[in-house]
Amino acid sequence: MNDPNLAPEPAAIKPGDIFYALFKHKVKIVLFTVIGIVVAPFVYKFYPEVYSSQSRLFIRYIEQAQTQISAGENANVRTVEQGDSIINSEMQIITSMDLASQIAEKIGPAVILNNPELAHEKNKAAKIINSGISVSVPRRSSIITVEFSNANSRLVRPVLKELIDLYLAKHLETRSSGSFDSFVNQQAEQYRARLARTDEELQNALRRAGVISFTGAQRDQDQKASRIKDALLSSNAELASRKATLSELQRLSTQRVEGNSPQETVDNFQVEEAIDPGVLQSYGSLQARLDVIKRREQDMLLQYTDENILVVAVRSQINALELEIEELEQTHPILTDSNSPFVPGERGKPIDFSSNIIQTYALEAKIAMLNSQYEQIVAETEQLRSVQTEIEELNRRKAIEEQNYRYFSQSREKAKIDEAFGAGRINNIGIVQQPTPAVEGSEKMKLQVSLGALLGCIAIPLAWALGFELFLDQSIKRPIDVKRSLKIPLFLSIPDTKSRAYRKLLKNTGQQNVLDREKRTKAKPSKSSYQPKSPTLVAAAKSQPDRFGAVAVANMEASSPANPWEVDHALHSYYEALRDRLIGFFEGRGMTHKPKLIGLTGIGVAPGTTTMAAGLAATLSETGEGNVLLVDMNLGSESAQQFYLGKNIADLDELLGGGPVTGKKNEAKLVVAAEGTNGLKLPKILPNRFNEIVPKLKTSEFDYIIFDMPAVSPISVTPRLASFMDAVFLVIESEKANKDVVARATELLLKTNENIGAILNKTKSYVPQRLQEEYLGDL
Repeated sequence: MNDPNLAPEPAAIKPGDIFYALFKHKVKIVLFTVIGIVVAPFVYKFYPEVYSSQSRLFIRYIEQAQTQISAGENANVRTVEQGDSIINSEMQIITSMDLASQIAEKIGPAVILNNPELAHEKNKAAKIINSGISVSVPRRSSIITVEFSNANSRLVRPVLKELIDLYLAKHLETRSSGSFDSFVNQQAEQYRARLARTDEELQNALRRAGVISFTGAQRDQDQKASRIKDALLSSNAELASRKATLSELQRLSTQRVEGNSPQETVDNFQVEEAIDPGVLQSYGSLQARLDVIKRREQDMLLQYTDENILVVAVRSQINALELEIEELEQTHPILTDSNSPFVPGERGKPIDFSSNIIQTYALEAKIAMLNSQYEQIVAETEQLRSVQTEIEELNRRKAIEEQNYRYFSQSREKAKIDEAFGAGRINNIGIVQQPTPAVEGSEKMKLQVSLGALLGCIAIPLAWALGFELFLDQSIKRPIDVKRSLKIPLFLSIPDTKSRAYRKLLKNTGQQNVLDREKRTKAKPSKSSYQPKSPTLVAAAKSQPDRFGAVAVANMEASSPANPWEVDHALHSYYEALRDRLIGFFEGRGMTHKPKLIGLTGIGVAPGTTTMAAGLAATLSETGEGNVLLVDMNLGSESAQQFYLGKNIADLDELLGGGPVTGKKNEAKLVVAAEGTNGLKLPKILPNRFNEIVPKLKTSEFDYIIFDMPAVSPISVTPRLASFMDAVFLVIESEKANKDVVARATELLLKTNENIGAILNKTKSYVPQRLQEEYLGDL
């Protein structure tokens, strides 16, 4: 039975759900509708009289020249107004609380409230005035209709006249160019202040970066880096040349020393030995630094004047280096005399090592200084890049604010021109109709209030019916709810035998005998006749016809309620339909073994499981060999003993050939009429008992064995017993079983047996068949 096509449908409200809710609560809806129909005329008749005065105003919005200001293609603000927006603006002015307060102050709260003691209740009077004002505009018209309504006939016209006068004055105040100039001036000043603040932030960012112009600083840094790279390349090449020359001189000097006398060798090298190498290195370093700083001076003179602080500082460094060089030259005169190049062809001329050594040291110091300056330029470039995003954002903001400031400045100038021509002094409001005398205007209001009362009486039951049935009540009511909420098929939907719709159906289908027997059952018996009520007593009376008489026994049987297995039972046709569907289910799945174990369980208290089990057993006994056994497994049930093959059956073991009853009270028994023992021990021993009984059931001569099992619950033994059954029916009582509870019970049963089917019992049909066909089932 567990079909994947039976997955629960998504919750969605459909027309059938609405029809069901409305027809189920049709009595409430009709009752409240009748109440509304009765109340509406009373409301119309006794509603207090209301008087009104009316005036009409013409809006010439085309002459609003000063508002048609636009700032070109890229402007951010446009104040051009269209006709509809202007009329809506005028309507908002008319209905404003400011005008109502002014009217209340002029006329007086005591007059408006009709109570001298409330002379200081200005706000209350203003609210009454504002609530009585109504404004309307005909479609495609420039005329505004203003109406004031109040129960005081002497008040409506003066109030409306004051309202029109105050509105005209407010219009001039609002639409005049002065107010527009105030707005434009305010915007212009705001953008000017923003522009000044942005410019200050930009200057602070440039100051943190240590530059005056961000673009010029970037260009200057690039140029400096390029020149330093060129100087490094040339200096490295010259240093390599000097080192090669010095090496060659040393080689040549070694050759000359080998060909001279010792005295000549001493004379040739006495100059070199007289000079300290440290002095030569210092002298070369000073020369290199002086050369680099002079280059920096030339770079600064491209941007700054001679009086600039930076230029003066560099020149002071140059003067200090020149003084140091001059002191060294004065202390060591040989630094200036030994600059003549070496001539290899001259004999006896001393070799000039000092000049080459000094120039080598000078180049090394120059290269070190150039590298230091390059690193400094790189650091300055990184510092510029760290503020580049901020400076670019500030520049963009400055450009936008400058554009907005220019726009509002131009708008201000245009507004001044409009003011000079007097455009703001022209009143564009024309009074088409002066306030009319007070007339009774309550007809429309009476109709609206009475219609509201009628619609309210209709809406209340409708809202209750739809809200309760669709949202609050989550029980399973109709067969379609089983398909939407559960994962098991619906075998049968059984109607409520007490409903009027079902009784009408019995009459239409010719089953009058069922109604007649029910009528005889409810009839009051005579005092002289014995009329037992329970089936047990009826069976006892029938077993003793001599004592009660054959006629009395026949009357007892005719006037007693029909048992589920009798043909006159109201649901006999439905039990036959359930039997046919069950047999079709077994045949469709090729289940031909005997006996077939069928379990019936339910949800909640008295869902009708016992009656349905008896009816199904009776109808199944009419098929095949007619061997059907009904086992009542509910604790505490009271039922009469049954007979089988002319023998009184007291125990299921005895029926199945298991031997006579032992008579021990604590032994688990499965009685034909009722399986009962100690109620506290039954749930513990029943599964083991079933393991012993099932082999006997499989080999018995019964066609069907039907088990009336306890209701499904978390502590019930029914889910465990369901694993032994060939089919299990879950009986659901309509309009009482909750959807979530049934869904959880279904999950418990599906864990032990997949052949689970639903039977919806005691259903009620509210919707006419022509509007909605009920869902019949999945089989």
